[in-house]
Amino acid sequence: MIKLKAAFATLILGGTIALTACGGGGPAGPQPLQHKFDEMYIARVPPAEQSAVVAAHSEYHKARLALATAENDYKEWNTQIEVAKNERKAASLMESSAQTRKKAAEASGDMNRVNTATREIRASELARKAADLKVEYYVAHHAYLKKHMFYTKEDMYYKKAQHELAKATVAKDKNIRPKGFVFVNYQKQVQRRSKDSQRAKFSADREKAKADSVKAKWQKEQAAADKLRGTGTSTMGGGSTGTTTTTTPPEDTKTPDPANKDEPSNDTKDGSSDSKKDDKSTEGN
Repeated sequence: MIKLKAAFATLILGGTIALTACGGGGPAGPQPLQHKFDEMYIARVPPAEQSAVVAAHSEYHKARLALATAENDYKEWNTQIEVAKNERKAASLMESSAQTRKKAAEASGDMNRVNTATREIRASELARKAADLKVEYYVAHHAYLKKHMFYTKEDMYYKKAQHELAKATVAKDKNIRPKGFVFVNYQKQVQRRSKDSQRAKFSADREKAKADSVKAKWQKEQAAADKLRGTGTSTMGGGSTGTTTTTTPPEDTKTPDPANKDEPSNDTKDGSSDSKKDDKSTEGN
């Protein structure tokens, strides 16, 4: 019995180590700030001398709104993928029906019907291929939206770090020194968050390039299908089900460049910092 328990414990430990090695226990996405300056310490400073704090808070608020929009776009895009998959199923059924009609035409010996059925098969085949590429593009765009969402979160924390630095700067200039206050920590925090934001933007841009490549293939295939069918639909349209309904692809999400800063260095905690990890993406100062 003791040996059995020991073997079971070893199995659990091995599984835990494997999960950790695979990154199962790592942080998920951007993390909250380590250094935050309590604005109560600069509450007596005249508002006219806190213009930089107000401006930084405004930028932080804009970044929060951008994150909320990115999160909503990412969630809603699942519906678009399901619609595209349904259109692909319909296109496959159209192709199958065209093949059935061609067999009937060949059996009749009427070459006019055979020629018409042959053209119909070609058109339905192109439509089905376009529908396949549409689903592939929508999935790729969804992957880009996820990376863009991560970028907007990193950028929000970068703007938040700038806001914390602005408050810390006012305190330093007014010779206000809360216990454990280390001004350089706020500078380093901004530098590190700037780098994090830039890396996230690069990753999102790379994912967008992949999606755009598939998008171009889809539009080309869709244009060929529409032309052969003579539907007159736009090359941006779905049209894969044989209807003239046009589906407009998503507008490309803009990913602005974060400001460049100096090379970052590791943050260190101080007494004036609120290092709790309860910072939420919808927090406000």
